[in-house]
Amino acid sequence: MAASNHDDQNLMKLPNPVIGEGKEIPQTSYTSKNFDTARSATVSSRWVVTDEGRKQCVDSPGSECENQNASTSSALPATDEEDDEEEEHLPQGQHLLIDIENVDPAFLNSEERLAQAMLDLVYECGLTLLSYHCHGLQPTGVSCAGVLLESHVSFHTWPTEGVITLDLFTCGPNSLLPIAPLAQRLFSVPDVSKNISSITEHPRAIWAHKYRGFGEDSLPEEIAELIDFYSFPIGVMTDFKKEVISQETDFQRIDIYDALRPQFQSIDAYRRSLLDDGSYESLHPEFFEPDRIVFLDGVLQSRRSGDASYHEALVHPAMFAHENPKRVAIIGGGEGATLREVLKHKTVEKVIMIEIDQKNG
Repeated sequence: MAASNHDDQNLMKLPNPVIGEGKEIPQTSYTSKNFDTARSATVSSRWVVTDEGRKQCVDSPGSECENQNASTSSALPATDEEDDEEEEHLPQGQHLLIDIENVDPAFLNSEERLAQAMLDLVYECGLTLLSYHCHGLQPTGVSCAGVLLESHVSFHTWPTEGVITLDLFTCGPNSLLPIAPLAQRLFSVPDVSKNISSITEHPRAIWAHKYRGFGEDSLPEEIAELIDFYSFPIGVMTDFKKEVISQETDFQRIDIYDALRPQFQSIDAYRRSLLDDGSYESLHPEFFEPDRIVFLDGVLQSRRSGDASYHEALVHPAMFAHENPKRVAIIGGGEGATLREVLKHKTVEKVIMIEIDQKNG
């Protein structure tokens, strides 16, 4: 479907949504209505075409139509049996928000390249894109909105500013958290016209992952237990956060993130600390490095900004209570900070650290 005849060729360059292997599209009613697009630069829509749709001549030239008398609507009412087989549909979902700057303007002004990146993101995430609609704006910019079987995906671009904002919402059970790096990789196309050797000109993303809605228990049980982790840094559009490790062991879940603290740190100061320009920040990078935060089962355990005071208070009172400590046993302490404080006592000759979780040692 196109706004005008002259745009038919541009329309056919846009990629078609595809169905993931083993997936089936449920009975669906397709409804679309838009304003008079005759004066638009480009307005394009693409949608999934099923086998039944092809029989109904959907998206097919008349000469290739299998059924010349077919109805234009292929939606059928779902049976009671199909209704019974549907998963419980609670009013809750996951929201992934991503903003990226320093992106190539040519990429941000290409409906075809952007649409392909969106389809790649959806497909690699195991989601199902039913249809999408794109507007190519004048003089520059692209807006796209896609209807997912699981909910929606959308983005808008500002090519002259090198910025794109993305929005992905799903009602499915699979976490969107692992998708954040994938989305950044697909849409962080560097601007080759700039000096991308400079850290300040690299594409940079800020993002947040949130659970939303009013389900029976508000949040899934496994997420409710990770409240510290999802409060910060995951749920905040902070200027910088990066996963160091996220791992499930036989005993616990371990998450370690580097993140700038919005109240105390700025991305500009951190970036200057990475340069070799003689600035105060570059001469004292230790003052501007991101906070490293350790979570066990979603509960904050320690962070670089408060690590010293926490472990000093944990270790030294017990050490000073002994008049001549020589042998020390540490139960747990996989971070190593407890061991560090113990070894500050010169009387200590031997330390044994016992960690029940071999992957956390």
